[in-house]
Amino acid sequence: MAHGERTRALRPYLEDHLVGSEVGLRTARRLQRGAHGDLRAYAQELVTRIHEEQQVLRAAIAVAGRTVQPVELAARAFGAASSLGVWARRTLPEPVPSILEDLEAMIVGVRGKRLVWDTMIRVAAVDPSFDRWPFAELEAEAEEQERRLVEFRREAVSGLLGGSSAAS
Repeated sequence: MAHGERTRALRPYLEDHLVGSEVGLRTARRLQRGAHGDLRAYAQELVTRIHEEQQVLRAAIAVAGRTVQPVELAARAFGAASSLGVWARRTLPEPVPSILEDLEAMIVGVRGKRLVWDTMIRVAAVDPSFDRWPFAELEAEAEEQERRLVEFRREAVSGLLGGSSAAS
């Protein structure tokens, strides 16, 4: 696949991940407000990292030949969040997601982030215009984020069960 074809295919993919990162950012902020102790501190770290990763995505989108417009991004993120919000209000017993639900949403989002970084490792291997970013390091960091979030989720489940621990 030629560079132009590849970048045309990459742009919407990367833009969708950028929109997803906005949803992740909102979820991380909600965790930061609603959690305590280590989870609250970790949520703050996630907020910072998501902002930094968004800059990488924006730069990669620019290399793919398009500048992300903030208004367009906001509209797409609002659309994604609105759809999720409508679904949540119809199916969840609470009007606001619980910490457990937010943790699970973050785990799914971070898994998606791992996939985008894996994709970009492969793209950079064949297209040197994308080899300026540390995609392998970003993927490894996302793997660690996922591991930590799963641990926090297990703690949240344990809390729901009255502190008892269940075998994994």
